[in-house]
Amino acid sequence: MLQLEHVAISYGTNKVVQGFDLTLQAGEIGCLLGASGCGKTSVLRAIAGFEPISEGRIDLHEKNVSRPGFSVAPEKRQIGMVFQDFALFPHLTVAENIAFGIRSLPKAQQRERVDSLLTLVELQGLGDRYSHALSGGQQQRVALARAMAPKPDLLLLDEPFSSLDTELRGSLATQVRQILKQQGITALLVTHDKSEAFSMADKLGVMDQGRLLQWGCPATLFSRPASLHVADFIGKGATVKVEYLGDGRIAGDVGNWPLVSNVSVASGTSLSLLLRPHQVKTDPTSELKARVLRQIFRGADYLYELQLPGGELLLSSMPLDCEFSPGQSLGLSLDLTNALLFDAANGHNVLLESQ
Repeated sequence: MLQLEHVAISYGTNKVVQGFDLTLQAGEIGCLLGASGCGKTSVLRAIAGFEPISEGRIDLHEKNVSRPGFSVAPEKRQIGMVFQDFALFPHLTVAENIAFGIRSLPKAQQRERVDSLLTLVELQGLGDRYSHALSGGQQQRVALARAMAPKPDLLLLDEPFSSLDTELRGSLATQVRQILKQQGITALLVTHDKSEAFSMADKLGVMDQGRLLQWGCPATLFSRPASLHVADFIGKGATVKVEYLGDGRIAGDVGNWPLVSNVSVASGTSLSLLLRPHQVKTDPTSELKARVLRQIFRGADYLYELQLPGGELLLSSMPLDCEFSPGQSLGLSLDLTNALLFDAANGHNVLLESQ
């Protein structure tokens, strides 16, 4: 459905996106995840036809729509777009907003399409209202219905939930995914919120400074991140410095530990060991000790910030019946079954190279 090959986007002499490759199959929901300013919205605008590309190519249905010096007009790309601020027309009713892109159809077909979309997004009976009389979540669903009305081949969503509160964002992301899957719509979302990305995406990409660092299913990016930056962005954790001793063992402030498998680096290499909170547990019999710095109540559990003797920090999630006070010393055990190890020099995942 969508393919980007070696795409670069420049504003004057400033190259904001470079070396960008992405493939999205029909019916898939993709997501570009990254901090503000990383170039993800520029990619979305280039796909829509609002921005030219300075290198590479963009294909839709295996037909080229963008290359340097050539660009198919946005209205001829069969692409729908949901904007960050919804961009609803305040002088039009909900029904008129939804029908805006299908005004060339006969009135009866317009009404039929609008009614079916109002039912789909669960806004039946609200067609005569104006956008100012709707909640943020309802406005978001109107914007989605308007983008879907012309039956686009591809739907682009630019931070569509960013103006909503946290709880509503999560529920709407799940609902929007269900709607898109029910209709078989191919979509690409950009966001800086990883919870939205996990709720929505079949394929997930992490961007940084104009580059796509990794593209794949969310579970793969979480369990096998290509770099420390991807790992940090995908899931909460803490890194500690260790040295590879050879024969599948590492040593550092966390002690001396065996790994499940050898890594493809030389003995003596400096590595960064990433430990997620669920991999750090209490063990009164352990020689590995840490001091409690902070306790954070999260409803279902506590998140503890711990300091090792050498000063490095760990995070640990523990059940509510495990309550410890700041300053208290704890014995720790580490679950290294799915350990993540990165070259301290370049941040690359050294375990991927050995698999």
